[in-house]
Amino acid sequence: MKKILLFIITFVVILWGSSCKKFLDVDPYINDMFNLDTVFSKKTFAERYLYTIYSTIPDDGDYMTSGGVPWVGASDEAVWKWTRGDIPANYYASGDYDPSLPYYNNWKNLYQGIRSTNVFLSRVDEVKDMNQSEKQQLKTQARFLRAYFYFYLVQQYGPAILLPEKPLEFDKELDELLLPRNTYDECVNYIVDELSAVAQELPLTQDPNWIGRPTKGAALAVKSRLLLYAASPLFNGNTQYADFVNKDGLPMINQQYQEEKWAKAAAAAKEVIDLGIYQLYTAPKTAQTALLPANVSSLSFPEGAGDIDPFKSYRDMFAGGTVLTSMNTEAIFVRSQTNLNGSLRFSMPKNMAGWSGAGVTQKLIDAYFTRDGKTIFNSSSSYPYTETGFSTVGDDFTSSGTAKMYVNREPRFYASIGYTGTFWEGTSATVTSAKNFTVEYYFDGNEGRGSDAENYPLTGYVIRKFIHPEDNLAYGGGSAQTRKTYMLFRLAEIYLNYAEALNELSTSYTIYGKTITRDLNEIKKYLNPIRFRAGLPGYTDEELSNQLDTRTALRRERQIELAFEGRRFFDTRRWKIAETEDNQSIVGMNMMATKANKEQFFTRTLVRDVKRSFSRKQYIWPIPRTDIVKNKNIIQNPGW
Repeated sequence: MKKILLFIITFVVILWGSSCKKFLDVDPYINDMFNLDTVFSKKTFAERYLYTIYSTIPDDGDYMTSGGVPWVGASDEAVWKWTRGDIPANYYASGDYDPSLPYYNNWKNLYQGIRSTNVFLSRVDEVKDMNQSEKQQLKTQARFLRAYFYFYLVQQYGPAILLPEKPLEFDKELDELLLPRNTYDECVNYIVDELSAVAQELPLTQDPNWIGRPTKGAALAVKSRLLLYAASPLFNGNTQYADFVNKDGLPMINQQYQEEKWAKAAAAAKEVIDLGIYQLYTAPKTAQTALLPANVSSLSFPEGAGDIDPFKSYRDMFAGGTVLTSMNTEAIFVRSQTNLNGSLRFSMPKNMAGWSGAGVTQKLIDAYFTRDGKTIFNSSSSYPYTETGFSTVGDDFTSSGTAKMYVNREPRFYASIGYTGTFWEGTSATVTSAKNFTVEYYFDGNEGRGSDAENYPLTGYVIRKFIHPEDNLAYGGGSAQTRKTYMLFRLAEIYLNYAEALNELSTSYTIYGKTITRDLNEIKKYLNPIRFRAGLPGYTDEELSNQLDTRTALRRERQIELAFEGRRFFDTRRWKIAETEDNQSIVGMNMMATKANKEQFFTRTLVRDVKRSFSRKQYIWPIPRTDIVKNKNIIQNPGW
């Protein structure tokens, strides 16, 4: 009888059931193997097969559509106007998600990607018109993809099933093919080993024509995030998962806290940094650059912000156009094909043919600092914060008549948030009325709910990050959105990973032959350039005087710097604070107030149209119920 690979048989079982009848119905896979004989008969066919696997990488830039990722809308940083329908974020954030629902079922898709990479790895040596060097390069890419798919599974579902790769006779007993989940640490160790191995073979850089292919830095960056998550409270000695055991009674989550995991996370982040080929992206200072506050260092970047434009440095890094990956010194690993522009249409004003409903929570608005780095709760006399009144003069970022609660905020705020009073350029439009206008979300404003009860932001704020000044979708010709890639990993995250991991250490560890210890100067060395790039003062020793204060500062920096990039969803979970942070009601502006009653609009108002609820089970995404039914050895995540 024909031999086929165990991982193919295993995948058939996982996806199509455990009955003997279904198990034996493998004709499509036998046919697939025959088709693969053709695929691996020629170099061009084999290369296309591998490049197709790249499409399995989840598009984290597609955060709004029915098949898009839920990480932004299901976090405490955003809220969508369309509270039901086929948007998975809404079900998850409301606590109404159920394993039987079909939304965002990555379990199946990622295992399909793993199966495809295993097929490629097992057969690429058959290609006759490809030399060994070429085969090895493609094998390394395939191994990276497989490791990335496993990483994503672990990120979303926790412990996964590590599929075997060795061939097996077709007549293997069915019960031996129903594989159980591996423990979380087993999964992490396997993925780390794979990423470490491929990092030794991947190139430092890729040809600009092949944006999206992995590099050495990409492999190390994935390892950095994975080890940071593994060191965090959710997966490091979490006794709340004491009952989360397999059928042999083995804990799926390690019950003993191991501080050394933080040291490993720090070492992994430093590996990326020490490559020396990435830099925080900056735009040069021009005559139009806003003056720095007096307490911000005027030294050249990265010791200060004296020679950069903080607003453009942050905005342009994400907005596409001329700043694509080949020019972006911060980008480590990107998805070159992304539906990010499709997501941004949900933020863009209706006057630009957008839908104006990708809202931002007041909670995130409040997190942004003032111009001189103070919080809104302890603002200075130089840059005061108040929630009453309107400005009488304009400044570098706002015009006269802007609500004072939006005046004197840090540059990242203006690069990321659309609010009542925001000026939208949209310069690609040929229709004059569809560009260069100020948005108002009052009930009777040009973007308010009075003109369109279906499309408006529930909170009075929209996501502006990623939108280029040229972007416009208005009808009439000429309008367009700039081409964009989506950064899955960038250097600022690695800096923050490194600083966070160092801060959690109480003693020294030797990792990969290097001593890792909590060093405040080292923490500031990588935290403060992120602040300078944002036009803010660096942290002082006094502000980071102890571990708790430093932890609080680091978490806030992640919340702001990585906003809408999908990190906040996982951060509140890995820190085990989601039961507090993600359980809060959504607050915004009073969307029923009219222009005649502006003061009423700028009052904090509970958004009653949206339910937010978080219970302990939501810390880890449930495995689809259909897969639990099909494989008796798969245990469901706790609470589901």
